[in-house]
Amino acid sequence: MKILTFTSLFPNSLQPNNAIFIKNRIYHVQKHFPVELKVVAPVPYFPKIKVANKKWSIFAHIPKEEYIDGIKVYHPRYIVTPKVGMSLYGVSMFLGTLPTIKRIYKNFPFDIIDSHFIYPDGFAAILLAKYFKKPVILSARGTDINLYPKFPLIKKLIQYTLNECTLIISVCSSLKEIMIKLGIPAKKYMLFPMA
Repeated sequence: MKILTFTSLFPNSLQPNNAIFIKNRIYHVQKHFPVELKVVAPVPYFPKIKVANKKWSIFAHIPKEEYIDGIKVYHPRYIVTPKVGMSLYGVSMFLGTLPTIKRIYKNFPFDIIDSHFIYPDGFAAILLAKYFKKPVILSARGTDINLYPKFPLIKKLIQYTLNECTLIISVCSSLKEIMIKLGIPAKKYMLFPMA
């Protein structure tokens, strides 16, 4: 089985401790199961200019492709407008990553998309799944379910995303309960603590 992991939460050579738990999970899946994995970890576009804000300027220097612990990782760019336009992040992520994923698919026709973080990553993964006609497994991790549904438009995008996926992995039962309250059928969930 070929798995495409899609998440903006993934280590890179400049941020080696970023979301290490996701890297560890897929590393162990690859080690213990007969699967092939590639990771698409999109990062916000930022021009290569000197600015005082290192938090954003670091994105300009993350390589477009690299290996992290033997796992091939791609870092396509997408447009983010900090503090405004959050409802467009999922579409921006989809459009920014589609050319890279089309290129990957030619030599790595993945069977499934494994996406982490429901919005915007999961929403973009659903759009990609529709384009490639593949199933999607989503992992809910916290802020994506605890905070983002407080924004009415984002809540609708999250509900759409959760309804369109094949399976939802929840890292704790409280997140699962919140998603059920959002109207997502209980049969879609698998509890996987600290996944």
